[in-house]
Amino acid sequence: MTIEQAVRAYLESYGVWGFSLDAIIAQLKTEQPAMAGRWEESQEEYPSPLLRALEVHAKATAIEWTEQNKHKAFWLYALKGA
Repeated sequence: MTIEQAVRAYLESYGVWGFSLDAIIAQLKTEQPAMAGRWEESQEEYPSPLLRALEVHAKATAIEWTEQNKHKAFWLYALKGA
């Protein structure tokens, strides 16, 4: 599984899907210049704490994006832990 696939699966586990998921991933890619060219690499090549940090950032980005663009999306409650 690539890093992008892993992050997608992580966000999907909260119910994020479709064009919203695509938009959040696109935003993550622009916010993370250090990850440029690495999204298609295998997650197996990275230590789990680094992947966990990326998941934490992805979750925060998903919350921010959803609040700005789809503030009534059901997954916002799951992302916030409500």
